[in-house]
Amino acid sequence: LVVSTDNPNTQATMLYAKYRPMLDFMKESITSHKYEIIWADEREISAAGNCAKQNGINSEPSAATAFVALQKYKFRASDAVVAVNTGNGMKNFK
Repeated sequence: LVVSTDNPNTQATMLYAKYRPMLDFMKESITSHKYEIIWADEREISAAGNCAKQNGINSEPSAATAFVALQKYKFRASDAVVAVNTGNGMKNFK
């Protein structure tokens, strides 16, 4: 599960690039039922970052997109989920 944006003026500056050979490679080489791309817009990125912040998680906009996936993807209660937050914000939810 990958979250990204196609907005060249995005606040999630670490996600957008005109030239994305790995994205093209993934789409061409990996069968589509083995991955899913969630496209996040600016409103969703801001909302996810604010929600993370309200819960004590530091997250820069590019990393906040991981939390967009938590909001948009239909996880089952039995799923084990890891959201990678590279924005220097760690929190133990135990």
